[in-house]
Amino acid sequence: MQELKSKFPSLVFGRYLFAEGRIIILDQEIPQEIQSKLSSLKTKDGKETLLMKTQEIAADLDALLKQGLSEIINIRDTLFVFPGNGAKKVRELSKIHIGYLQTEVFAKRFWKPGNEPIVTVGTITPPVGTPKRKIKTIIVLDDVISSGQTFFKLYEKNFDRFKTSCTWFGGCWFAQVPRMERTISGITGYQKIITAIVVEGPQGKRVPLNSLSTLVLESEIAKSYAQRHFQDPVEFLEIIQKLSRR
Repeated sequence: MQELKSKFPSLVFGRYLFAEGRIIILDQEIPQEIQSKLSSLKTKDGKETLLMKTQEIAADLDALLKQGLSEIINIRDTLFVFPGNGAKKVRELSKIHIGYLQTEVFAKRFWKPGNEPIVTVGTITPPVGTPKRKIKTIIVLDDVISSGQTFFKLYEKNFDRFKTSCTWFGGCWFAQVPRMERTISGITGYQKIITAIVVEGPQGKRVPLNSLSTLVLESEIAKSYAQRHFQDPVEFLEIIQKLSRR
């Protein structure tokens, strides 16, 4: 952990989590009975499926953001950005952005097992009546930073649309250990990345980290996930189908 802090001095995290199996983020309410079924499903690698609730994690992230950015953000010129579907629950549970300028932006990951994800993002547009030149600080908030490509692509596509003096920050509930070299925060373009939990697997491998809402809403992702992780994929998909009808 100390090595991580030394390598990425501007990556701020509340706690470090080592996970040998996989993590499902419970970003929607489900009965305890279904939680028990999910966590007890037999996996192909024999490792556990860890279920993580979001209420406490969201509060932890807010506290870290307040501590790390309170002297930087200004209600008149700070813009909070929420990319894609994954950030919707973050926006719902977070309190730190209330009263500030904020906007949503398109972001989509296309991914095949064994390959790096292909990420497409949209143009960041401030609220109506707010000129881009007014924005001095941009804070991108999402549920997960895995490869870091969503955050990087947002910066790459939008940094020259705002003033060159505009400073970028990022925040999330979970972040994998960064793989972008020569960056103090772990993601090029961002002065600081703040996460409630930084996650690492054995031998520094990425941990399979998925939100429950994505598995419920994206049937193809759920099928691929079931085939890769569970001895009985049908049993997992039956649980997901039940949740989709709730």
